Amino acid sequence: MSEAANEGSAARPQRPGGQARRNRMRLSCGECRAKKLGCDRNLPCQRCVRSGRPELCSFGAGTRRPLRAASSTTANHSQAGHNTALIQQLRAEVAELRALVLSKPSLAETATPSLRDAGTADSGQTLLPDELDEEQGPTIPVHGDSGNAELLDLRDRCPPGYYSQHTLFRSFDEVPQLFPFIREAADECFRPRGVSLKKIKATCTTYTGSPDAATLEALLPPQDATDALVAFYLTYLEHVHRIVHVPSFEALYASFWPASGSPGRTRHPALTVLVLCMLSIAAVCAPDTSPAHRASAPKWAHAADAWISQRGAKAKCRKQLVYFQTACLVYLAKRANTMRKKRFWNQTGALVQDAVLHRLHCDPPKTDAPYLREMKRRVWAALRELDLQNAFEYGLPTLLHSLDDGGGSPAPAPANLDDDGFGQASKTLPEPMPDGNYTRASYQALSARSWALRLDISRRLFAGAAGVALPYDEVLRYTREITQALDALPTWPAASSSSSNTGETKPASDNNMPLLVSALLQFQLKEALLALHRPHLARGSGSGRSGGFSSLSEVLCYHTARDVLVLNVRLGEAGVQAFALVREDLLVAALALVRIGVGQPGPVAGRYCVSCCSCWFCSCWFCCWFCS
Repeated sequence: MSEAANEGSAARPQRPGGQARRNRMRLSCGECRAKKLGCDRNLPCQRCVRSGRPELCSFGAGTRRPLRAASSTTANHSQAGHNTALIQQLRAEVAELRALVLSKPSLAETATPSLRDAGTADSGQTLLPDELDEEQGPTIPVHGDSGNAELLDLRDRCPPGYYSQHTLFRSFDEVPQLFPFIREAADECFRPRGVSLKKIKATCTTYTGSPDAATLEALLPPQDATDALVAFYLTYLEHVHRIVHVPSFEALYASFWPASGSPGRTRHPALTVLVLCMLSIAAVCAPDTSPAHRASAPKWAHAADAWISQRGAKAKCRKQLVYFQTACLVYLAKRANTMRKKRFWNQTGALVQDAVLHRLHCDPPKTDAPYLREMKRRVWAALRELDLQNAFEYGLPTLLHSLDDGGGSPAPAPANLDDDGFGQASKTLPEPMPDGNYTRASYQALSARSWALRLDISRRLFAGAAGVALPYDEVLRYTREITQALDALPTWPAASSSSSNTGETKPASDNNMPLLVSALLQFQLKEALLALHRPHLARGSGSGRSGGFSSLSEVLCYHTARDVLVLNVRLGEAGVQAFALVREDLLVAALALVRIGVGQPGPVAGRYCVSCCSCWFCSCWFCCWFCS
């Protein structure tokens, strides 16, 4: 036996080290390997089926099977023919089912508008490597199509600075488990329901029409739908960013629709663009908007953007207040529809530059009428708030950090006045209302009180060297000032809500706007608080005094993020949460909770009550945000 063993070992090829080389795994059947042909690795493979001998297909380690006797050849051929006919029948059934699925509307087409219409933005790259035909829309991934495609990692997407600086995408570096969880959730929950995560580029993505008066008017919906959406915007959305004077705009809008006796009269293009922007914003926020109007919202915003881009090239136009009002509304429309989200920081920065060039940041001259002076203050307050919001979200500096008086006095804060208290014919402005009295201008008036603090924090965080944390003593000082500013915010009586105990969502009401304004004022300060303590949440990076982990920062971030989520729940019950989604506070707070919960030691993680539901919440929101 020893001789036989020696002969067997001598027959095997030996490596230089004296170890026997293992046989290669055979990836083709015996028939294809003997003929040196390609094999599809199925059992039986296609070549054996076509040759009429599927029974000879084998992936064993043995040699090629001998042919059967001639007496059984006829039976083998009949069995092979039966198998071939069965395969052809199955192929025909699969083709019929595929055609049936593609002919009927998929589940993705009946999904929520936030999943369908948000993908009409033209910014950013596609989530999946291959492009989707613009006319197909969302489809159910089928075999051979995009069913095997996966989400691209953020490190493989461009521009890299956007995906590394944005406050949301930084969470992927801080929580490495987040992106695999999102990919798994998308594969398990979205794809079986027919929701494709490809970017949907509709025909309105690039507006090619001429932005003249006739083209803009052709985009307007019927009068009853336009009146309803404009009224919704003026009633609810003008409580936050004061862009227009409501009574003056209503007087202009009263003659917007031509009478039956003068059908050929054209409207002023600036007024038409203002209306299109209001329609685009209200179509996203209004709860009872028709799907057709919600799908047209990006087209309205693109048309308004094309008009303002053409008119903005004229220096004379930029001197007018209506230019800045229209530019603000165009940005808000693009923000509400999540269009070109990578350029939000650039767009508000360009608007601030134009405003500084025309001295909106200074106190208006005494020669201007009181109405014009107050409207300039409101527009400048809206511009700087939007730009500072993008500075915190993108982690980038802003022109406001280095803005000086420029030889004139800085523009004072807007007065806490309702629009009914003054008009274009007013000689003087009435006395502002106390902060405890709620008006449509309360948001801007109270935001100005904490403006210097929030601007200083953003300057210290983003205007210096990137990645350098503030000394912890300064972090504590800013935390104390933010807490004092939060305590100084007035509390207005909220509308009685019968759905607060049942968890049901009721329609938006004008009485619930004080709750929305109060929540947005808190979101501004809590956003700065989370940005201050974010560098001190990484465990194993030293002590908080030296810029590392701090348990105090962890506790503060936990309670701050939890308060943001609770406020959003209250806004949802009041029916006004959609108005707050132009900010990213909800996602930032949810991701902060996920980071704190994931970073806890095993037995301690339960005390933060961060469960897989929070991770699922974040993954769903991120997938929806990615689709835009």
